[in-house]
Amino acid sequence: MAGKKHATLAASRPKRKRALINYAEHTLDENDVVDVEEVISDEEDAKKVAKVSSSCTCNKSYPLDLTDAEQRPKLPYKKKLRAFHFLDLPAELRNAIYELALQSSRPIGHFIVNKSSWYKRTVRSATPGTESKVGGHGSAINNYAWQKRSSLAPGLLATNRKVYAEAKGILYDSPFRFENSTALFQFLSSIGYTNRLLLKDITLDAWGYEGAPEAMNYAAFAMLAEGCHNLDRLFIHDRIHSHSSNGMARAFYKTARSWLEAVGRSKGAKDAAVDVVIFDDRNWGYVHGNTKDTTAKSLRSLLINR
Repeated sequence: MAGKKHATLAASRPKRKRALINYAEHTLDENDVVDVEEVISDEEDAKKVAKVSSSCTCNKSYPLDLTDAEQRPKLPYKKKLRAFHFLDLPAELRNAIYELALQSSRPIGHFIVNKSSWYKRTVRSATPGTESKVGGHGSAINNYAWQKRSSLAPGLLATNRKVYAEAKGILYDSPFRFENSTALFQFLSSIGYTNRLLLKDITLDAWGYEGAPEAMNYAAFAMLAEGCHNLDRLFIHDRIHSHSSNGMARAFYKTARSWLEAVGRSKGAKDAAVDVVIFDDRNWGYVHGNTKDTTAKSLRSLLINR
């Protein structure tokens, strides 16, 4: 009985009206506007309206007849650059470019100085200024006006393997002048054995005396022995203190023995390095009887008889 009563009451009540839910995407006509404060009637003006950001707090809305692609701002057209094929140039023109980038216009060639970079020590190319006279201990202490960088562009060698093979001979065939033995050692240790074979002309500005500078003399000549057998000239642009030609020859032989003997083995003559080494003229004259010829004779005797 109770069940029939409840069924009769439910049937007599009016049904609640519910809004029809449609999950299909609603498309608006070109005249439909959502919360429009001003009517945009011109279709061309509507396309120029920027897309409103979702973070915008304004209540102003725009017609929804524009696609996302049309609402995005158009980027300016960028013309595609064509690649320049450097290796397609004639060999003569490439060599001219290598010479401009890798050879020094100064008579002394590339001047290499020490450079400290955080926790490591390396070298860089610099442009020397005026050179002062002999310094406190008779060594060639030079007062250089450094520039931050020189015209040398060794980064060209990193272009690719073919450019490296073509250009390295032009770079290392140039004269190199070094601030001191430390700069010489750092440079030689960084270029590798095959590039050390290409060096032809080296000038050493400062000869180290006592302590660490003297120890760097040994290290630099030990590195010279590892590949620098084809030098045409090794110029010691400094005094080597001694009271006689024999003493000067012994002092140089003691420091440079590894390189002197390596050159002798490479050229098939024990004293071949004597023709390569040139000492500064300041070594002659301040001690009686100390001459270029007597020093060379003493050095030959040390190389042949030992």
